[in-house]
Amino acid sequence: QRARTAATLAENDAAAAAGAATMAEKEAATARGAATQAEQDAGDAAKLAESAEAYAKSAEEAAANADGYAKEADEAAERVQEYIRELERKAREEAARNAVPSDSSPLSEEELEALEEAGISLEEYEEIRRLSQQDLIDYLVENGAQILVDLLFEDIKACIDDPDIPTCLWAVITSLPWSKGAKLVGKIPEITKAIAGIGKFLEKSAAARKRLKKAEEIVEKVRKKIPDCLGGSKKKKKPGKGLKAASSASATADDGDEECFAVETVLYRSPATGKQASERYGLNPANHSASNPTAYLSNLPEGAAQYCGNGHDYGFHRFVLKPGFRKVFGDDEHELPNSNKFPGLTEWRIDKAKFPEFNSYIDHSRTEWWWCERGHFYPPAG
Repeated sequence: QRARTAATLAENDAAAAAGAATMAEKEAATARGAATQAEQDAGDAAKLAESAEAYAKSAEEAAANADGYAKEADEAAERVQEYIRELERKAREEAARNAVPSDSSPLSEEELEALEEAGISLEEYEEIRRLSQQDLIDYLVENGAQILVDLLFEDIKACIDDPDIPTCLWAVITSLPWSKGAKLVGKIPEITKAIAGIGKFLEKSAAARKRLKKAEEIVEKVRKKIPDCLGGSKKKKKPGKGLKAASSASATADDGDEECFAVETVLYRSPATGKQASERYGLNPANHSASNPTAYLSNLPEGAAQYCGNGHDYGFHRFVLKPGFRKVFGDDEHELPNSNKFPGLTEWRIDKAKFPEFNSYIDHSRTEWWWCERGHFYPPAG
């Protein structure tokens, strides 16, 4: 009996030991799996750390580049502002120094219509012509300071070169000897008012001269009977008389077309930010990706000026295209309705594949860079 009991106990102990061994094996397998997972997690964590470090470095470089671009943009904007201030100063100085001679012949009905289309009424035309014909001396005489002109004519002329004409004039007046100064006493209110208005007069006069120049160009185009395609509006083609048809052996061009083909064409283009130098000699394929294969140009400076500073440089190139350009590229010109209502504004859309041929028509000796900002443009001085 004791032997059987001992055998049973031994059998039970063996079974328990086997169960414990099985459990230990399972736990060991679980531990190995956990260790493998831990090793994998550690590897993934290391990769994530490397990626995070790389992203951080890229972000740091991007931030540095952004700072650089912002600094360049600020510097470019400041150069534009300095250039604008200098042009405005010269315009005011010119307004003070010289009156602008103007054609006094009456305008024809056709000329008046052309001015109206450009937003210049007859009343405005007459006013800007009147303002342009006045210099500083005329202004002072007209505004009650004749005595000042009589006594200080040469001093007034000298003050024109001073950036602050009113201050210069008062310095001259206050330094007069009593014998001359006494003659001004009764006219001090008129003189004071006239001198106070000099700045406003010069600004209005400079603006009027700029406006008058545009008006006279419009009138001159009418008088010279410049074809529509060169005068700011797209010529309406008859069926079968488009530029492509006209260039074929079997087609003939309209009379106006032949005039257009035989003269130069002037176009304006504002390059993307930082691309001014790369387009000095024309359209640059390197500036156009596969998703952006077209270059856009305008027939008017107002068209190019709208892009200045808006993803584009603060200025635009003025390209002069040689005779024959329109015969080849005429179909690339499109009417361009615009919110600013610039009359006759058109857009030239040149495909990247045609850049070399386009550039071959540019008279590079006459290419100019015009500064511009917020829709305003400033041709080179002189």
